[in-house]
Amino acid sequence: MKRASIEAAVTAMIDSGMPMPHDEAVKLIYEIYDKVGIEHQEIFDIFLQKHYRVVDFKWLAAGIVAYRRARNNYLVTYPHARQTLAELLRRG
Repeated sequence: MKRASIEAAVTAMIDSGMPMPHDEAVKLIYEIYDKVGIEHQEIFDIFLQKHYRVVDFKWLAAGIVAYRRARNNYLVTYPHARQTLAELLRRG
């Protein structure tokens, strides 16, 4: 899931104008993950700031949207999980 999400994010950033080869960008993002942790929420901000000295919001937005879409394609809830959560919420 993580790999597919990163790949999608990098592809979207490149499609929106980021001038970097796909494989290089993926490699650099994983190098940052090694330093800050695999679930760091601002990974693309750090990546862009480190390699371009500025955060281009067009690239950032494209990356975040693509990452979330790819991630959501892999997330599947357990059967009846939503009903159970709704019932627990109802019960307080």
